[in-house]
Amino acid sequence: MLSPFLKQILSMKALAPEVYFTLAIWFFCEMFAVFILPFCFSDAFFMSLYMDDKAKISTARFLNNENANIPDSITGWFNKPNEKRKHWVTDQYGSRSANPAVIERNNKTRVIFLGSSMVNGGEGVANNETMSAYLDSETREAFNFASMSYSVDQSLLTYRSKIKLFEPDILVVGIDPTPITGLYNHYIPFKIPEETSMPYLKPRFKLRDDELVEIRPNQNWLKSYLTNDEFHHFLKKNDAYFRDFEQFQSFGFTPIAQGLFALFKRVRSFVSYYYAEGVSDPLLEKVMDTFVMEAAQEGTKVYFAILPNQRMYSWSGIWQFFPDVYQLRVNALGLEGFNTIDIRQTLIDSGYSGNELFHDDEWHYRRLANEIIGEAIKVELNKSENVKL
Repeated sequence: MLSPFLKQILSMKALAPEVYFTLAIWFFCEMFAVFILPFCFSDAFFMSLYMDDKAKISTARFLNNENANIPDSITGWFNKPNEKRKHWVTDQYGSRSANPAVIERNNKTRVIFLGSSMVNGGEGVANNETMSAYLDSETREAFNFASMSYSVDQSLLTYRSKIKLFEPDILVVGIDPTPITGLYNHYIPFKIPEETSMPYLKPRFKLRDDELVEIRPNQNWLKSYLTNDEFHHFLKKNDAYFRDFEQFQSFGFTPIAQGLFALFKRVRSFVSYYYAEGVSDPLLEKVMDTFVMEAAQEGTKVYFAILPNQRMYSWSGIWQFFPDVYQLRVNALGLEGFNTIDIRQTLIDSGYSGNELFHDDEWHYRRLANEIIGEAIKVELNKSENVKL
């Protein structure tokens, strides 16, 4: 007994054979792309299709030291020293400070900022409009060593390799709105395919027996990233976002498969928010704890500035029906005993709208927001018993 659906299909074959065969060929192509195509070609073949042309150009520029970031053997990349691109200006050490960084100590309290472009201000503000700039005074100096797209693990590695030389009294480490994703990622294009300007390769840590073990990729792999099987095997083993690249191999070439995959990712994202996944994480907490302990050995105190993007700042519309992941993260990290600074509450208390505080990308802060944040950090640091600012 034929089902009504099957009868419909057979009647279409008789009444509209051209439509029937077109749909049949389309269905075959979809099935072939999803189930067969990934086994017909190597990862290198798919990598050449996965990488945007702009990303390929940016990779070549990066390897030739032509970008605003240069390769770094410890952190993956760092700000190019003595660089000037409109608002973007760095000193001889690659810091983006209102006043050039110096190693020699003076009688001032020294505060050093670490983090991503949310901390260094990006290209949308001048050096003297970054959050660190508002801490400079006659009794203190603030240097900003944050670098674009940095995860907190790279901030830790930057502290170990560069910042200890500056003997800071205080570290202010920015914690981005999605701080956990970067901890499980090596190759930026897998985590953020649309980030074509920074197709870089980073180290990461893994937890083994409650200890951090550094997993360091070979930076030379970027010279042959499209065809290097060793590079691809390394990412498959160590990069949690290699799965997205594998899904691209099956779902990236036909319209229905692409649509279903896009829908799946959107649903996965909503489910993640609904169950407040990624609020905290053992690896994140271990990296932060290591930060505090290593800095304490040098007599340095660490504060973690919890940074919201515009969506987290407003938390309106459909998002008001989801758990407030920002506040949950602030609460969780506070319970772990970290010195945290709630930046969202500071911005809310200012009374300004999201459009007044955030740039059009709804991620980076305008000068006004940086001033408010800088003043709030100053107040928080003044509470320290040992350091008066």
